[in-house]
Amino acid sequence: MKGRWFAVLGALAAAIAVAGDAYGSHGLPGKVSAALVERFARAMHYLLLHGIALAAIGPRLNSIAERLSLATVALGMLLFSGALALSVLWPVWHWTRLAPVGGTLLIAGWLLLAVASLFRRGGS
Repeated sequence: MKGRWFAVLGALAAAIAVAGDAYGSHGLPGKVSAALVERFARAMHYLLLHGIALAAIGPRLNSIAERLSLATVALGMLLFSGALALSVLWPVWHWTRLAPVGGTLLIAGWLLLAVASLFRRGGS
């Protein structure tokens, strides 16, 4: 995936997170429990933070290892945030079972980026 696509994905994720947070603040209370409102807010928080990171970092990465690390982060972001949000919005399946996979991918992706950055050729 080219760096600009990370920027596109990150910007879209951030936009969805802002809209989702507005819905979570104004549309969900009274319809679901306070615990589910908090779960949805956490999903939007993670989506926003990782979306901003993808948009900011993605276009600056050159190596395949660095891009693979961000692809791992992107997949983790989608699985983690998506699982939490879907468990609130569409509770017809055990979406939360996907959250640990997404969280693990987030951790792995950031660790991969750290290692790839240590061994980056050229530059500082």
